[in-house]
Amino acid sequence: MMGHQNRVWEVCFSPDGNLIASASLDRTIKIWDTGGNLLQTMVGHGDGALSVSFSPDGQNVVSGSRDATAKLWNVVGNPLRKFMGHEEELTCAALSPAGDAIATGSKDKRIHFWNAAGQMVATLQGHTDRIHRLCFSPDGQTLLSAGGDTAIFMWRVADGSVFQTLTSHRGEVYAVVYRSDGQVFASCSADGSVRVWRADGTWLQTLNGHSGEVYDIAFSPDGTLLASVGKDKVACLWSWDGKLLTSFEAHSAEIFAVCFSPDSQLFATAGMDQSVRLWKTDGTHLKTLNGHSAEVRTIAFTPDGKNLVSGGDDAVVQLWGLDGTLLRSFTVHNGPVRSLQLSPNGKSLLSASGDRSFVVWNLDMENLLVRSCRWLQAFLRTNQNVSEEDRRNCLAGCGWLSKNLQQKAAAARQRRSQTTQAAPEDDATQIQIMVTDDDGDSTQIQLRS
Repeated sequence: MMGHQNRVWEVCFSPDGNLIASASLDRTIKIWDTGGNLLQTMVGHGDGALSVSFSPDGQNVVSGSRDATAKLWNVVGNPLRKFMGHEEELTCAALSPAGDAIATGSKDKRIHFWNAAGQMVATLQGHTDRIHRLCFSPDGQTLLSAGGDTAIFMWRVADGSVFQTLTSHRGEVYAVVYRSDGQVFASCSADGSVRVWRADGTWLQTLNGHSGEVYDIAFSPDGTLLASVGKDKVACLWSWDGKLLTSFEAHSAEIFAVCFSPDSQLFATAGMDQSVRLWKTDGTHLKTLNGHSAEVRTIAFTPDGKNLVSGGDDAVVQLWGLDGTLLRSFTVHNGPVRSLQLSPNGKSLLSASGDRSFVVWNLDMENLLVRSCRWLQAFLRTNQNVSEEDRRNCLAGCGWLSKNLQQKAAAARQRRSQTTQAAPEDDATQIQIMVTDDDGDSTQIQLRS
């Protein structure tokens, strides 16, 4: 989807997966449907927009900008609130799980709390460097802030007060993440450590397994494991109580990202050596996925756990089977892929790039083929340059193919419902159809999945 006039910095799906919001350095927020149609352009920021997210009900959007403001919009494009208060560019913004509180962080070293009415509830001025990350607890009662000053602050969402300031790290804190039950959170830092805390801020463990900066951490969805990766090329896997289960050199260069499969049985890592690697949770190496020609920055499992997607500085998005098979390389981008996000149903993949564009890819092959036939049928019925004989023949063929595909899709869904060992779905495909009229002029119809 092209529409922004400058780099697209962040994109996200609405909770129901039907809308997409994009934030760009062109100072606008745009709302799209998943078919690529631009629905709204939100103009109001005085500088580049760096962050965007939907409210839990999908009715509102919050954005943060370099102009030191955050804005709350409804999805039809009307700004509901304009948040003024920061003196420098916003670096992060977060909506509470219930959508009743907003937090913004900035290079001005401050965190502002806002209620749903747009009123500033509190300002924390304890940070002495930029804010790297904001994270709400699953119950929405607490907000964590991590900064370049080595500190983690804990805020009460109810009144905006700070009830703990954690200063144990000796380097910048890059990430904070809650366990799914909200009882524990973890942090990682440039000091080479991972620290685990109770929800009240009580220190539980310092996990020392790295010899360099720790860039990323992830809890397994079942909450029993914690993974960490970093500059030392090492991946560490820890038990819920802080025991180091395994530690090994997972890559030949720095590791930037780590994520768990939905069933918590596998985890993946990606890094500077241009590879994605798949592991069992006991540290057994399963596959090395080689397909990128530059650093891999972002990875994610599909919600059904059958596939993995990766994006890197080579401008390529890749879809992998868990057996290591490269199912598809998406090469529409002309700049580095900065982020990947899958829709909740796993049928659409969203990629954002430094080339100022983002693309929605259809991973539902069965539905794509059926829609392709329907689209071609509509084209044949309405194009006056196609002869009547060709029209009848092509329409008959499309009708048969569409019916056949739908029957096969129904049979495949039934087979999948009867077994947990179903084979992975067909990989995404690019379909090209050439239609030639009586004058010899050709029209190419291209559908990309």
